[in-house]
Amino acid sequence: MKRILPKHTDHPDISQSLILALKLQYALYFQGTGREFIGLLFLILMGFLIVYKFFNQPTFIPAVLPEITSSPDEATEQESPYIINPLSHTGWQPYLVATGETLSQIFQKAGLSSETWQEMRQLDQQTQRYISQISPGQIINIDSKNGQLIALTQSLDPIRTLYIIRKQDGTLSNFIHEKEVEKRMTFNSANIEDSLFLAGKRANIDDGILKQLADIFGCIIDFAHDIQPNDHFKVLYEEHFVGDQKINNGNILAIEFHNNGKMHQAIRYEDPDGKVGYYAPNGMSLKRAFLRTPVNFSRISSYFNSQRHHPILHTLRAHNGVDYVAPRGTPVKAVAEGTISYQGRKGGYGKTLILEHGHKRSTLYAHLSGFAKNIRPGQKIGQGQIIGYVGSTGLATGAHLHFEFRVDGQHRNPLTISLPHSDPIPMPQRPLFLAQASELMGLLEYHEKIMMASNEH
Repeated sequence: MKRILPKHTDHPDISQSLILALKLQYALYFQGTGREFIGLLFLILMGFLIVYKFFNQPTFIPAVLPEITSSPDEATEQESPYIINPLSHTGWQPYLVATGETLSQIFQKAGLSSETWQEMRQLDQQTQRYISQISPGQIINIDSKNGQLIALTQSLDPIRTLYIIRKQDGTLSNFIHEKEVEKRMTFNSANIEDSLFLAGKRANIDDGILKQLADIFGCIIDFAHDIQPNDHFKVLYEEHFVGDQKINNGNILAIEFHNNGKMHQAIRYEDPDGKVGYYAPNGMSLKRAFLRTPVNFSRISSYFNSQRHHPILHTLRAHNGVDYVAPRGTPVKAVAEGTISYQGRKGGYGKTLILEHGHKRSTLYAHLSGFAKNIRPGQKIGQGQIIGYVGSTGLATGAHLHFEFRVDGQHRNPLTISLPHSDPIPMPQRPLFLAQASELMGLLEYHEKIMMASNEH
């Protein structure tokens, strides 16, 4: 239990005579009469006496001290509504969940009565789902007395732990305790010799960060087509820790990517309404109304071509789109917000989906192995939403996605068409963003210099 002690107050009972004596000695002995040295010694002595008196004054402490309202985890065992203090308790008996083992079987091992499972069924549905989804290798901590459950803990993930505790009135209660997560800023960089992911692996950058990178620049760079040897990037991002254990990656905060001689920079910015986006240092949005590609990190097998030799029909036919080779089942994303105007089989296209995006723009996704669940014609789709999966239905020699972009019914090359940007940072927020951008880009440069210096040595 935390308590607030009163702060030191004035001490009116310090002898006023000491102060008067100090003034008197100053007047008598420290007026330039040749006795300054003796007067100075006397002043020092008197000062020590005053300090001693000050720090040895009895401090008044009220009979009842004001208290801070405590959370259940801070309460003592006497003040807690529970039989034990759950977060400071040490009497746990761990049980390792074996393959195929259920919680009721673990209860039997722990010697709990048959009524325990019935008590569990009185808890809320979410808690019942948690305790019914135990998995092999998981540890369930139990404390019991005379066959009655006192407390149980189950780790839900590295951060959350479920507690089921018996209360003083004999009933069971539950809560989820979350460990404190520390965010640490991390810098890394990589040179690309072959692919983005291989470069990231060599530099010990997690795939999750690389996927974020690809999403941030997805409207600018085609990572299946545009990546060149000697491209390089540096990135500042968050890592989440509980104690010294890394739990997961956080958000990319700032990044600089050099692609084919061009430099692209991005800053993460959250506006006052909580909306998050990535912007160039001048405040222009990196997000375009259309993504450049509908499939991540696939190989292009066939380009937009008005006179292509068809591999099955063996005739010259216009290839009005781009073919992305990817493993069967690879998710296909909508390149922009739109409405499903067609969903089904369409001749040589096989399973096909067409989205209308307004301004007479539409996109087509063909040779799909299947469609995403719960989508239907007339439904609105968000940018980046999964709409289907790569397949080889229709006239296809292997698993790939055929993607077309049309404007006013006319086919356009998806790789070269100019794509409009989203809105920039609003002017009232521009000073705040520019200050944040300057700081983050400065940190990128600083950490890069530190890393280069350490590599030289």
